[in-house]
Amino acid sequence: MEEILNRLNELESQLKELSGRADLNKEWLSAEEASRYTGYSKSQIYKFSCHPKYSNNIIYAVKPSGGRVMFKRTELDAFINQNIKR
Repeated sequence: MEEILNRLNELESQLKELSGRADLNKEWLSAEEASRYTGYSKSQIYKFSCHPKYSNNIIYAVKPSGGRVMFKRTELDAFINQNIKR
C-alpha cells in the first residue's frame, strides 16, 4: 500500500510539472512565465523589456489596460537565439 501511495505522489509531481510547461506554450506570457521560459529572473526580464517603465528595449512587452506586463513568446525565442554564445 505504501508503495502505491509513493507512486501516486510521484505521478502527481510529474503532472504538476507538465501542466506548468503547457502554460508556456501560450502566445503571451506573464513576467513569471517568461522567467520560467527563459531561465532569467523576473527582474532581469523586466529590465530587458521595452515597457516604458523599464527602458532597455530588448524584449517587446505590452501592458494592456492597466493589466500586468505581458511578453510575446516568439520575441522571447528571438532574444534567446540572439544571445546564445557560440
